Amino acid sequence: MAQVAENREFLAVQLSKHFYLSELTKSQTAARKGWNNIPDAKGISKLRLLCEKVLEPVRAEFGVTVCSSGYRSPRVNRAVGGSKTSQHRLCEAADFEVPGVANPDVARWMERRLNYDQLILEFYKRGQPNSGWIHVSYREGRLRNMEMTALRVKRLGRWKTVYITGLVTNYVIEEAESNMNWWEEIKLFFTGQVLLPA
Repeated sequence: MAQVAENREFLAVQLSKHFYLSELTKSQTAARKGWNNIPDAKGISKLRLLCEKVLEPVRAEFGVTVCSSGYRSPRVNRAVGGSKTSQHRLCEAADFEVPGVANPDVARWMERRLNYDQLILEFYKRGQPNSGWIHVSYREGRLRNMEMTALRVKRLGRWKTVYITGLVTNYVIEEAESNMNWWEEIKLFFTGQVLLPA
């Protein structure tokens, strides 16, 4: 019981004016399996920076901001199929949405006004403004201001994730019928041009 009480104290830690540690560490996988998903003091400091530098400005502009994923312990990250290099593991990333505001609109605002490491519009579907979510990372000393769009594409009956450079919302994906290599099979149409991932 002492561990549970200690965890509750940690979860009540306020990271910034509107964000608490509980929001940036919640995990259905960790809760279901009874795993601890609380970072150390250094990790909490990194989450605080992420909130102050990125999430708070978004909230100030758009209102309530709901985080669906923040810190993931290595164990939780493996269980959810996260990348071994995920910035979620390092307390440097969050996935979020702003209820009632189209994800591309929030991402474009961020691109024009904030500094960050990565900004990814994930799994947005054209014509469905609130589809997908926004992934953002903040790493002190490395702010690349890198924008990407994550797409789910079907190849030979299997779904794959493809990352393309930039915040792209005007795309159509077609699957080729040929035996070309993986990158050539995916045709991404942007304003009349065919772009293939490198």
